[in-house]
Amino acid sequence: MKADIENLFDEANNQILNKNYEKAEGLLLEIIKMEPKHYPSYEKLSQLESAKQNSKKAVFYLKKYLKYNNQNPDIWNQIGNIYFDLKDFK
Repeated sequence: MKADIENLFDEANNQILNKNYEKAEGLLLEIIKMEPKHYPSYEKLSQLESAKQNSKKAVFYLKKYLKYNNQNPDIWNQIGNIYFDLKDFK
């Protein structure tokens, strides 16, 4: 199963590189269904949502990431940047 997830994640990354964002999103969501704690998928989903200017959904995925790995300062920084862009200083 772990190999399946890694293969799907590699394929999602390839789809992103080829600008097939919808296909990549579908693969990432499939990974999360198989393994809800696969936090790298949440980061990729957040990046896709940010690219679509969907900041609230991007934050949603980053918070899911932090639920399973809250030790990554880059993720905290990404959330802070999104809130700053939204002018949400609460």
